[in-house]
Amino acid sequence: MVEQGYPYDFLTLSITNQWRIDNDPPFPALAEFVSAWNDLDLRPRLNLTTTAETMARIEDLVGDRLPEFSG
Repeated sequence: MVEQGYPYDFLTLSITNQWRIDNDPPFPALAEFVSAWNDLDLRPRLNLTTTAETMARIEDLVGDRLPEFSG
């Protein structure tokens, strides 16, 4: 992504539940996967966080430079 011009040192992905239904509870295996990945010191480092924390980080780091799209 960096080679194609992505200017940030992070990528935010949304994962809310299992694949079956929208109203599933949080997926426990995801936390186990992230923990095992980071314990092995693999890269990139993975972090689980809330949407509010993620958006606050984006606003702090990127501010009004983040492009907006609608349509």
